[in-house]
Amino acid sequence: MPSSEHNLLFAIDKLYEAALEPSRWEDALDAVSQATGGIGAVLVPIAHPEKTISSASLLDANAAYTREWSAFDTRSKSDFARGLRKTIVTDGDILTQADMARDPFYQEFLRSFDLEYFAAYLSTPAPGSIVSLSVQQALGKGPFEREQLDILAKIGPHAARALALSARIGPREVEVQSDLVALVNRLDCGAIVVSRRGNVVALNANAEGFQGDGFTVTRRRLVASSCAGQSALDRLLHTAFNQESDNIGVLSLPRPSGNRPLVLQATPLAKEFFPGHLTKKPGFVLVLVFDLERGGGSSNSVALRSLGLTPAEVGVATLIGSGLSPQETSDDLGVSVDTVRTHLKNINLKLGLRRQGDLVRLVTRLQIVK
Repeated sequence: MPSSEHNLLFAIDKLYEAALEPSRWEDALDAVSQATGGIGAVLVPIAHPEKTISSASLLDANAAYTREWSAFDTRSKSDFARGLRKTIVTDGDILTQADMARDPFYQEFLRSFDLEYFAAYLSTPAPGSIVSLSVQQALGKGPFEREQLDILAKIGPHAARALALSARIGPREVEVQSDLVALVNRLDCGAIVVSRRGNVVALNANAEGFQGDGFTVTRRRLVASSCAGQSALDRLLHTAFNQESDNIGVLSLPRPSGNRPLVLQATPLAKEFFPGHLTKKPGFVLVLVFDLERGGGSSNSVALRSLGLTPAEVGVATLIGSGLSPQETSDDLGVSVDTVRTHLKNINLKLGLRRQGDLVRLVTRLQIVK
């Protein structure tokens, strides 16, 4: 993927992250600036310039702007901007070169921060409001070129949607994310929560410990250590986001260390976790990560023993419930496949289960309730 396209997609992704978590707007504007080739970017509510948000590179300039210079901003005060007759606006749409040479905003404010030309995408994210997504050019670099304006035109609509989404959601999503973090921190195994947009929104310490050996979290994305593993991981998440909440997908993920593969289980989060936040299709998937080198965990063993299973049956139930096949379980325990199948038959009879998938669901539920 060309770097310009990558930067464009990255900026769009960051804008939607900021819509759900307002503290990320600074990062989103940094990404917008990088995608368009500017030195910085700002969001300016035309009617309320004191609420302007900027990328990190323009923090000092933004402080001076909101403190005193917004009252002299020829660009935001122009009839052109207020009339919203065009979505992309540049200096040349508002002022002539002679006007800019005489304008205090350009000559005193912008030049004092080594800034000069700008380009802005104007939108109305809410009725009666006009917001400018503005990128700023460094002093001496000249006006933005056509290619840069085209990129801004592609980013602008997403910024408008992100602003509108942010206004509708308010602080609610932050509460949801806090619930997700609390959930994964209660689990004995590795646990990761992935949003429908593919972002990792929660990761517990056990999952952190597996990073670099099977998967990593890069730019908030869950990335497998191999291309084949990535394809399988993508399919696992896609399936989980488009199936009923009782179904659990299972994946064996190879590890560069040569250790036994990690077993990943993916299930849509049940609606009772976050009432009112999920539509018919879940917004989040919970991925549980099991290390077969370490076994299934003492809390699982105690719970299964309390359900009437023998120690041998607990061993089989733990491995089968983690997603292994009878043959893999046989190899791991050093017993015959027939022995595993006999134990599995007894487990199903004792627990009232019908299929291997039922055992996977049961073991998962036991893992969740710490």
